[in-house]
Amino acid sequence: MAGTHDLITQYKIGAPQTSGGGGMQNIPRMFIIEVNCLSENHSNILYKCLSSDESLKQNEMYKQVNISGSLIKM
Repeated sequence: MAGTHDLITQYKIGAPQTSGGGGMQNIPRMFIIEVNCLSENHSNILYKCLSSDESLKQNEMYKQVNISGSLIKM
């Protein structure tokens, strides 16, 4: 069985997006994470794993996921 590292060709974590304004309003509200998998099938497998993880749901680790072929953006 392939490990996760065998399914992913590249990933990057973007700068956090802030809520704007000054002071405490500049607290980061989310990071953008891009994962480039070996194939669309692998990205679907990874998405199913992430979306079924109860701890990620409870901690709201990601709220929006976009899948385009082998690329996942969270």
